[in-house]
Amino acid sequence: MIPCRSQPYYHHIFQYDYRNGVKWWQYDPTKWLIWTSSKLGLAKNLRRIPSFNIQKAELAMKFKYAEQDLAIYGHDVNTDIVQMKQRIAQEYEAFTHTLNDWAKLKEQELQAKKAAMAEKIHQIDHKLKVDFQLLEHRLAHHRECLETLMRNIKKAPVSE
Repeated sequence: MIPCRSQPYYHHIFQYDYRNGVKWWQYDPTKWLIWTSSKLGLAKNLRRIPSFNIQKAELAMKFKYAEQDLAIYGHDVNTDIVQMKQRIAQEYEAFTHTLNDWAKLKEQELQAKKAAMAEKIHQIDHKLKVDFQLLEHRLAHHRECLETLMRNIKKAPVSE
């Protein structure tokens, strides 16, 4: 097997697997020899590690190398995580504050609309009262005119 960073020392991690290179493209003549021997009956009960375990080990190694890379470039993963959590908490707090400010403004807007509507209703109510008073005066005037006409009809002689 050609040593590479993604598959370091596979045979040390999974000792009972007959392979060193688990991918088809990895150079591993020992794997091919043992597999061919099993087909010829010279080897039997070849053991392989389940794919899930291999992927889990690969991912663990990637995390290990990522931590090493971060350390090389001046990052401490644990400190970075704590700082990131703090930044997220601060951002969430700022977001919550903004939402609260929005809710207060919406409440002020609603109160202003209620006040404006109440003022408008008051103005309309006042106008309607004035209009009704004018109509009542006009009705009273019509009543007086009708009564006057009726009196004049009763006083006037009937001409034949």
